[in-house]
Amino acid sequence: MKINVNNNKVEQYVQCSNQDSFILLKEILTTPFNNKQVKAVILNLPELSVDFLKAYRNTGQVFEPKFYIETFTRQKELFKEDIIARIVAARKGFGIIHIDLGIECENEECGCDQFKTEQLKTNINTLREWEGHFKFVDVRVVRDVGTFKWMVCAEVQFDEKDAFWHQRRDLK
Repeated sequence: MKINVNNNKVEQYVQCSNQDSFILLKEILTTPFNNKQVKAVILNLPELSVDFLKAYRNTGQVFEPKFYIETFTRQKELFKEDIIARIVAARKGFGIIHIDLGIECENEECGCDQFKTEQLKTNINTLREWEGHFKFVDVRVVRDVGTFKWMVCAEVQFDEKDAFWHQRRDLK
């Protein structure tokens, strides 16, 4: 990676690291890089990318980087609602899913098998209300990756002035 950074002459924009990804993300979001705030974060480990948003909890930052998230969904029609529910749960804590949506979660992971279609349909109004708390949100299907599984790209920006994002809802 360092060779590519040097060959492309982008040293002032890229920092190579072999650190734990979760710790690195939290560090990136709280410490300026070359005296500049992070403007964009690309999360492209599809199975885990939404989970990495947990690193953005309680960072105390007021800047609002845009997140580009590649992930999977099993929701063909309600893919946007599925992604919004998973992003909100990762950012605020899974208690919001249990308390606000009445959905029992077996674990606190944000993988594509977390929610069923009927659960999303039952809570469609709340999920659309949650969508209004983002400064920007766009979710689009990239491609079909298997039987009942799609790759999606979500582009989101949190509105840090909205108190919604600063109220944690943990299960424990």
